[in-house]
Amino acid sequence: MQLAPIILFAYNRPHHFKETLVALSNNVLAKKSILYIFIDGPKNMQDVRKIKDIEITIDKTNKNSFLKIIVVKSKKNKGLAQSIVCGINKIINKYGKVIVLEDDIVTSKFFLRYMNLALNTYVDDKKVFHINGYSYPHTKKLPESFFLQHASSWGWATWQDRWAKYEDDSNVLLKKMRAKSGAVSAMNLDNVFNFFSTLKANARGMIKTWAIKWQATIILNNGLCLFPGTSLVENTGNDGSGENSKQNTFFDTHKSDYENNFEKIPIKVSKKAMLETQNFFKKIRPTFLKRIRNFIIFNIKNR
Repeated sequence: MQLAPIILFAYNRPHHFKETLVALSNNVLAKKSILYIFIDGPKNMQDVRKIKDIEITIDKTNKNSFLKIIVVKSKKNKGLAQSIVCGINKIINKYGKVIVLEDDIVTSKFFLRYMNLALNTYVDDKKVFHINGYSYPHTKKLPESFFLQHASSWGWATWQDRWAKYEDDSNVLLKKMRAKSGAVSAMNLDNVFNFFSTLKANARGMIKTWAIKWQATIILNNGLCLFPGTSLVENTGNDGSGENSKQNTFFDTHKSDYENNFEKIPIKVSKKAMLETQNFFKKIRPTFLKRIRNFIIFNIKNR
């Protein structure tokens, strides 16, 4: 199995970064994988010190933990969205596929195995755009893997030919989404949760994020996303330390430490998983939508 390179994006959270790097190094395929670490540039002297701590953690990491570790430092602060898009473009065009992590994603030891199996299994199935490592909290047992027309940015993978379709212009996406029948409803999980408002906020210059643009790209191309039945990652950044998140426990999961019984499945939306996902967002909708509004207002005031 040809393994995909891993990209780990870091900025100014040395404690989170260390947790993420340690967990990743404990993955069963880590020693056979190339790891690229992209470190965004500082905004202030406090960032300089925190970035230095990240570099110290990298220096202390056992170099045999991965096939190779390559560090790419930015002299200026690009911001999360630009840093991620530029980093993915640089690596995916070289290798044809990539596994993506941010510095607050703690992985199961079988995360890389699942990502690579999925990337190799569905490489020729052009309808599959995205492989998720995260799976939302659910109350019912779901299949080992399933498809939705929904992408999570918390530990994921894709191929160069799919990523090449990524559209970074929010206004272009907004126009195309409104013109395509059923596209807005699909983004909103059949009108259960207003994700479309995030795309509109980007188009208006209120915020600058990338994941909602990738989600829109997938929908416009009728793509699907593979999920593990049980989450293979935990997001430790919901403690309020993240650039684009406030403190909450809505999405807390315990990563699965068992080896997923991976097999190829029919490429169609799972009705059971869709219903479970809709029920989850219905439950958190009132409080979480308020948090999104506050986040947008905060970004406008601090531009």
